[in-house]
Amino acid sequence: MSHANRAILFDLDDTLFDHHRAMSAAIGAIHAAHGEGLPFEPFSLLHAELLEQIHLDTLAGRLSLEAARVERFRRLFAHFARPLGDSAAAEMGADYRRHLQANRYPIDGAAELLQALRAAGVAVAVVSNNLEQEQRDKLAHLGLDRLIDLLVTSERVGCAKPAPAIFQTALRELDVPAQAAVMVGDNWQADVAGAVTCGLKAAWLNRFGRRCPEPTLAYLPLDSLTPTDRLARRLISHGCANQLC
Repeated sequence: MSHANRAILFDLDDTLFDHHRAMSAAIGAIHAAHGEGLPFEPFSLLHAELLEQIHLDTLAGRLSLEAARVERFRRLFAHFARPLGDSAAAEMGADYRRHLQANRYPIDGAAELLQALRAAGVAVAVVSNNLEQEQRDKLAHLGLDRLIDLLVTSERVGCAKPAPAIFQTALRELDVPAQAAVMVGDNWQADVAGAVTCGLKAAWLNRFGRRCPEPTLAYLPLDSLTPTDRLARRLISHGCANQLC
């Protein structure tokens, strides 16, 4: 096909890996064990906000993953007037990590979609704002490591999406021009806007029915990764041409 895309780039967390499911299970366990009397929804929502905020310090190398978890739970419980000491916060962070690891599952259709793309001869990469070993371990656990050609992380490149350099690194290592590639992700700013700014096509995985932030930006709208064969054909043949919010 003369206009077929030659590479499909995927975000990992909440695009191929169901981070929302794992996080919900883990914070639910923490609340059940330590949050007696605290309303769960505000507790869970604040935890998610703190996770996003403090993760930026991890990406920048200012905090390790373990230190980030300690800081996150210290701030979370301080907000509810239940201050934690260092040892209690560390124990809670380790407990959260155990529950998170025990609840790692792929998004429905992820493996089948990657298999279909690989069978069609399309290069597949994961481009992620996270630590290299963390994402390698995750891909291996999910059984997705054998279904991709390349992993590019913000830790390795030294910058995070939506910075052009991380997309450019993936394209260079795949030897594919931007106009022949599609970026698939759940984060509008990092994955969709970032990819389009860099000259790629983009597909927005919007599993939770969020409103489109930029109604004039072209993209391929997705609410799931299934049916996989049909989606693989759409990504390869059509990209985001003429698709609007």
